[in-house]
Amino acid sequence: MAELIKTATRLRELGVFVALIYLQEAHADDLWPLGYGIRSHASLEDRVAACTRFLEAHRELRGQLHAVAVDTMDDRFLHAYGAWPERYFLADLSGRITWASNSANDDGADVLKLLLDAAQQGPTAAQVRT
Repeated sequence: MAELIKTATRLRELGVFVALIYLQEAHADDLWPLGYGIRSHASLEDRVAACTRFLEAHRELRGQLHAVAVDTMDDRFLHAYGAWPERYFLADLSGRITWASNSANDDGADVLKLLLDAAQQGPTAAQVRT
């Protein structure tokens, strides 16, 4: 989390609008028996409450965000953009994705460095990698 907060801070310094899209629960015991004691969101209200708890637990991150959104219950954002927890995107002002992390070659803090590098190159130099 410390690297993410540092990256969000640096992105803001670069003038990047930083937003978080809260997705479906990644560790739900009713989907994956991981033993976290967490269940899938049954309603949009559940998802908003989970997002609120996440942000309360990570206030320093919340302070670096310009906006927070919650995905729909049919996971429209997740499916439209191939999102997953800890996937990162850069978009231009029209909303077109100009850069996206991918699991094939991005690992941990390295993806945050790639994100910063892409942001510093500007929207014309960044390319989507899927």
